[in-house]
Amino acid sequence: MILKLMLFIYLINNLVISDLSLQTAVDTPVGQILGLVRDEYKAFFGIPYGVVDENNPFAKAKPHPHFETPFPATSDHVMCPQYFKGMIKGTLQCLNLNIYTPIEIGQQALPVMVYIHGGAFAEGNVAENTYPPTFLIQHDVIVVMMYYRLGPYGHLCIPKYGNQAFYDQQLALKWVKSNIAAFGGDSENILLFGHSSGSISVEFQMFNNNNLFKKVILQSGNAVMPFITEITDVSTLIKDVGMDPENVDYDNFVQTLSRIPTDTLINMTIAYNFRPCIDNDFIHREPKVNLKNMKIMIGGTTRESLYFYPQEIDDSFDYTRELEKGFYILNNNEIQDGGDDAVRLVKDFYSYNPKDNLVDFVSDFAFNYPMERSVRFYLQNNVTVYRYLFSHDGPRNYMKYRDSINASGPAHGDELGYLYDMKVFGNTTEDDQVIIDIISLAWTNFAKYGDPTPSKSAVLPDWPPVTASETPYLVIDKSPRIDSAPFTTRMAFWDAFYDKYGKYWKGISLGEPWHKKLVNSVNSGFKLDLSHVLLGLSLFFT
Repeated sequence: MILKLMLFIYLINNLVISDLSLQTAVDTPVGQILGLVRDEYKAFFGIPYGVVDENNPFAKAKPHPHFETPFPATSDHVMCPQYFKGMIKGTLQCLNLNIYTPIEIGQQALPVMVYIHGGAFAEGNVAENTYPPTFLIQHDVIVVMMYYRLGPYGHLCIPKYGNQAFYDQQLALKWVKSNIAAFGGDSENILLFGHSSGSISVEFQMFNNNNLFKKVILQSGNAVMPFITEITDVSTLIKDVGMDPENVDYDNFVQTLSRIPTDTLINMTIAYNFRPCIDNDFIHREPKVNLKNMKIMIGGTTRESLYFYPQEIDDSFDYTRELEKGFYILNNNEIQDGGDDAVRLVKDFYSYNPKDNLVDFVSDFAFNYPMERSVRFYLQNNVTVYRYLFSHDGPRNYMKYRDSINASGPAHGDELGYLYDMKVFGNTTEDDQVIIDIISLAWTNFAKYGDPTPSKSAVLPDWPPVTASETPYLVIDKSPRIDSAPFTTRMAFWDAFYDKYGKYWKGISLGEPWHKKLVNSVNSGFKLDLSHVLLGLSLFFT
């Protein structure tokens, strides 16, 4: 017994000594911050950048005050309130940053890559075991990851309380801009990137950028996706708290919600789809943008919606019913020029293969065509744009691994397994290592130079930007290559479709001609309730 006790004391003492030896300190404008030294990088966890008013957790956050004593950024356990793995977890005081740097930094300041996580604006975290940034850090960059409010606390979307999550993100970016130099980062060379709802966030931040970053990478998410409209329907929630949705005082409503315990409110709203909305404050129907000198990399996977329809679809599958879920608008009685014809048009076009058509339809409508619209908008604003398509199907395809998807092709989120050193995959195959090398080099080159291939490389082919006349894109596979004009025929179909029916579009406008038809219809008294349009699609963005 005494021997066991002595051994226990010895181990504890050595653990303490080991922890002390692993600490590192950085003096920043907001005070001294203590971090940890890992084998591959230095890590600073849970650095608070903002404070949420717990008396009104739906209001804009305030900047976190100066640290009076050294802040121990050594604990990676806080997340924002959410439904997580069958449980409600998180705390309101979650506005934190994780910062990773190379162990050795020379005299030259390093490029900074700030990541916004996905999760349908309802869930997600940036814990070290979720997104280990080893592959990126190896290329001498600094990686920053942020927490921001989710669910009702992030996008309640009622008058005066719109898109608080986006203000959180903006506050985080201001903190990075002001403090990252202390960590060895270049405050004049910041790139913002994200996946899915994180990518949507990046694009909206770009529309509201005030010299906080100069480059972005958009991975499978755009501001013009079909579920971002004018309002979130909270009438049921208003009733649930004993108020009348027809005669509601929103200030009183928010005060009532603020008194509800966080866990209770998250549980009450699990079935809600809180998402960004056009609030005419942070988000406008027609974005007011300053894209001068901005550089953009944008792309997705070949079979995005395979994540949502994971099983191969046989001939007996009623895909017509599924297609119509996305087009309630087309059967609305107020439409005067042939909603049923529009549905038939879509059915006919996507009837070529029952095993692929549903995946292709949702991928095109929710991901590929919004991306096409965004790219055209950037080019009209003289922005440098690089485009990619992830087509590799391997053991590290993240979503397929996580959800045991057996169908062929890369799904939404599959590239994350090659961007981050997720330990769940174990040993890496030779082919997968090729993909890791491609993505990590292209992403970090873009962060450094604004060009994914600034010089010849054995890893990457020369990757030219998109122009008004040519649309090259990098195919990310074990044999990477440059191809042209992704999904040409399918995108041409949606061009024609929106030219005819786009006047009923209620989302973000990028100046397309068909949006002018919508404006004229509204001005002439046209009214159309789109509150149920694509409700199912609002769950798609993880």
